[in-house]
Amino acid sequence: MSTGPLKDKIRSRINFDGDEGDIAYYYALLLEIEYLTKVLVSGVISCLGDDADRSRYSLEYELVRADSIGDWVGILQSALTGPSAQFFRPQTTHISRELTERVPEGDWRFTVVQIIAGAAERLGINAKIGNRVALRQFFEFAAAVRNRTRGHGAITTEKCNELCPSLNTAIIMLWDNCELFKHDWAHLHRNLTGKYRVSPLLGECTKFDHLRSTKDIVLENGVYVSIDGLHHVPLLAYNLGQRGIFSNISDICSLTLFLPVSSLARLMRFPTCSAQSTFRLFSICPLAAAGNEI
Repeated sequence: MSTGPLKDKIRSRINFDGDEGDIAYYYALLLEIEYLTKVLVSGVISCLGDDADRSRYSLEYELVRADSIGDWVGILQSALTGPSAQFFRPQTTHISRELTERVPEGDWRFTVVQIIAGAAERLGINAKIGNRVALRQFFEFAAAVRNRTRGHGAITTEKCNELCPSLNTAIIMLWDNCELFKHDWAHLHRNLTGKYRVSPLLGECTKFDHLRSTKDIVLENGVYVSIDGLHHVPLLAYNLGQRGIFSNISDICSLTLFLPVSSLARLMRFPTCSAQSTFRLFSICPLAAAGNEI
């Protein structure tokens, strides 16, 4: 089981809110599901190779303009089952296969989909599953559950008390078993000497160690995942120097993950991205208390 700020910070937030009460705990779990979804989608998109139609760029273009968790899930489905699916790098095909393969009861993927489908059914959402399911269905049902309660509805304390244990179990199973999170994640920052500062985010990150001493490799600063080579995850950024961007929870937000479209380089890459879109994209940060602004 891999550990690191990518996982531990949000888990700490969950434990903190769990002591506040059932409703706070439920909303925190939904935030973690949203966070996990966005991290996973960003990682999956980074596994796509280059092609003449610029499929990866097209998906990134849509993601930076997505204004709901449902849009993120839709783009994940497009990446896994649409024309871009043929462009996954050979060493990363196990990532896409895990999400699309239909498995029977007894597989951990069936269990997590069954849990979220059961939660959806208890909230009045049609979420029937067959004898075989694909892991990507988890994110479809999770988006529906989020929108039914936190997004556009309300939920009682009794219902929260009923749903929270199973949701927490499903989230832990995803963190512990999902192939993408079994690989090392790190943030790279190239110093003036030409060597890199490696900040581990998930796992031991031993495959990044050579960058601490070499000057011959030139990589863009940012978050990388090691899957038989280093793959840049441009839709995630790690804030090295700032303790936090939310003043009332600065101790919790030492890890801030967000879409870095506010940087000049990202705005140049997506020149039509408006200032309003730029603000909205920071909602990927899951550690913000409700009602706070950046």
